[in-house]
Amino acid sequence: DSVVVSCYTFARNPEGEWCALVNKRGPGLPNNVGLWNTVTGYLDFYESNIDAVRRETKEETGVDLPEECISLSYTRVNKEGDQNVVFGHVCILPDTTDKYPTSTEFCEPGEVEEARWMPISEVDKYEWANHHNVNIKKWFDDTLRIRRYMPGQKCTGER
Repeated sequence: DSVVVSCYTFARNPEGEWCALVNKRGPGLPNNVGLWNTVTGYLDFYESNIDAVRRETKEETGVDLPEECISLSYTRVNKEGDQNVVFGHVCILPDTTDKYPTSTEFCEPGEVEEARWMPISEVDKYEWANHHNVNIKKWFDDTLRIRRYMPGQKCTGER
């Protein structure tokens, strides 16, 4: 049993359309190869959940997340299979996607085939691992609805 961190990261592209930071699972992984997902990984010993999210995001997508923009959104225990404890996070970035270029140069060989900013409007056009497409839309809608009632938030990405 392990502690898993995940992060649903959102930013607007230069055209103003909301996008999610995603990656395509590579051939070196044990399952769901070729399917898209959001950043997900394991907490290392002596690492906080926020540190793990930042490290995994850098490894899988090349993007450095500002710590102050990351919020813990949920925790759960997988009831089936591995029984991992999952810490789910949401990050709304204050700048447009061009300020956060993606790269796969920091990931383990074969872990990630591609990393990119995907417009929310295109999410349903792709095949996803672990229902991440459903979760992207849910967390995007929920987070922006909540953020509208939180004036003065530092990293809302709102214009």
